[in-house]
Amino acid sequence: MRKQAFTVLAMLALTAVLGVGSVYAQCVSGDVKIPFDFKVSGKTLPAGTYSLERVEQQACLIRKDDGRHSVITLVRMTAQTKDEGYKWVFHRYGERYFLAQIVAGGTTTELPESKLELEMARLGTNREYAYVPIQQH
Repeated sequence: MRKQAFTVLAMLALTAVLGVGSVYAQCVSGDVKIPFDFKVSGKTLPAGTYSLERVEQQACLIRKDDGRHSVITLVRMTAQTKDEGYKWVFHRYGERYFLAQIVAGGTTTELPESKLELEMARLGTNREYAYVPIQQH
């Protein structure tokens, strides 16, 4: 619990220091059933049902339904798109999945690439995409 509190404070401080701007990062309520383990902000989360919650303008909390696994990550809204769907987009390198985007009703929100993902891309590992729909409440 203390580590999570420190992580929340560190992410909020990082947001303030970086001056991430006034773009409003959209976090959509709904459940996402992820059939594979995946990485967010350098942390591996197990397969399961997850929800997304905005905790700051540019920070979202991703939490597993059992409450045992969660991570706070910086996000940024990048574009209005014609894609009206609601889904999480993953970059896939072999059997490793990295949460990359959240698409919600015409808005695309991006998550930062981790050091491991950047390294895999640098080494020329083939990137594929996986899409998981959001089941809205």
